[in-house]
Amino acid sequence: MSLALLLLTGCGPEQLKPFSSPDGKFSVQMPGTPTQKTESAAGITFKMYLVERGSNGMMVAFADMPIQANEPDAVIQKRLDGARDGAVKNINATLTSSSSITLAGKNPGRELTANLPENKGIVKMRIYIVGTRMYQLMVLSTPSYVNSENAGKFFDSFTITP
Repeated sequence: MSLALLLLTGCGPEQLKPFSSPDGKFSVQMPGTPTQKTESAAGITFKMYLVERGSNGMMVAFADMPIQANEPDAVIQKRLDGARDGAVKNINATLTSSSSITLAGKNPGRELTANLPENKGIVKMRIYIVGTRMYQLMVLSTPSYVNSENAGKFFDSFTITP
């Protein structure tokens, strides 16, 4: 089953609860206990944590990347653009917006919005590179849910842990 199909069956208007992943070295607030899945693409293994309810889905994924120490910023920015483009292509979506962001004021990232095929909703995503690890956060649903207070809290609650 593709990631897009998994998420399309996805998170209702519930209270957000703290979730931590010791192996992923992150914490976030999600509307329920996530299901863990693993998926590989282009030789990279992503570990995903999904919460799915009705037509809403939230996900955090991470993967260790072949990034060399002290990689120039221009190369990191190209990686982020490639990750953005690959994520959009993987779910057959159409990119509608993209901007550069940072996590904790220092880790580079991208925020993007894309339309899903066949008017099945939209996806909002944040992608960060922290050291040699890439994180992807995704909310997939209707525009009202993707832009809701819960979705905003989900994105804004994401932090890296020791």
